Amino acid sequence: MDLLLSILPKDYYVKQDFLNHMDSMYITQYLQCVRDLINNFDKIKVEDILKKIYMFDTVTDFDNKLHYIKLNTTYFDSSENDFLNEGLAFASLDGKKCNNSNEKLTQNINEMIYLVEHFYHYILQDKIEINKNNLIYNLEKVIEPTEIQKNNIRVIYFNQADKYNQSLLISITTNYRIRMSYLPQCELVNKESINCAKERIKLFFKVVGSDFTNLIKQEMNINEPFCITFLKFNRMYIFDLKDRINTLNETELCHLLYFLCIKNDSSGSFIEYFTFIFQNRFEVYKNRIKRNY
Repeated sequence: MDLLLSILPKDYYVKQDFLNHMDSMYITQYLQCVRDLINNFDKIKVEDILKKIYMFDTVTDFDNKLHYIKLNTTYFDSSENDFLNEGLAFASLDGKKCNNSNEKLTQNINEMIYLVEHFYHYILQDKIEINKNNLIYNLEKVIEPTEIQKNNIRVIYFNQADKYNQSLLISITTNYRIRMSYLPQCELVNKESINCAKERIKLFFKVVGSDFTNLIKQEMNINEPFCITFLKFNRMYIFDLKDRINTLNETELCHLLYFLCIKNDSSGSFIEYFTFIFQNRFEVYKNRIKRNY
């Protein structure tokens, strides 16, 4: 059903003025973050939550410090006592290097103790004392959160997914403006081009009607392709753009066109996927186009 494709992605002016200047993006980490968010959190490892908290924190550098601790200590699992023996990995080094390495290791362990204890106290509301002998045990512990704890964890996972989401929206605009900067003045998008794109988008929404709204209001599914996941995660933003198409600026217009038209991976664009899902609605859409022309 090329009917919907002809309204937007195959429209000559929309394609020439906008879509040809948009690039696909790296989405693997974004999808993983969103899929992690869909988790029911019935069972989850403490270490995984902490990694999510400090994912973008280059100062805390949680991943590298934890890796350094595990790499340079021996760990004897004895229930709640880990017996971290510091510095054993450096026994063959000369004294000065060994001392420096042990100081770094001790510092990393102390910082990790603070982070883990803070997490248990303020996120899980569990005031346990963390020390070097139970650090790894309490990091690798799989917990079964209460409903209150689950809500706290969901907020953490949502915040990290949202950071990735915002970076994608920024990338859409940045890549578009970079591509446009190489064009001669006569080929830049003008008011007429923007108005044309707005009219095509309005036509698209009139044709698909409530099918569009009902689809992206559905809960996110872990098996859905990026083109659907991206829209569902941004549903409130998209509804806002949809409600004020006439007043959209160029950046907002780019975002909306990207959501609807750009094929970012092998699953295709949203309109391609939407066309497949609602292929039995061809006659309905066809009649709506006739009424709106």
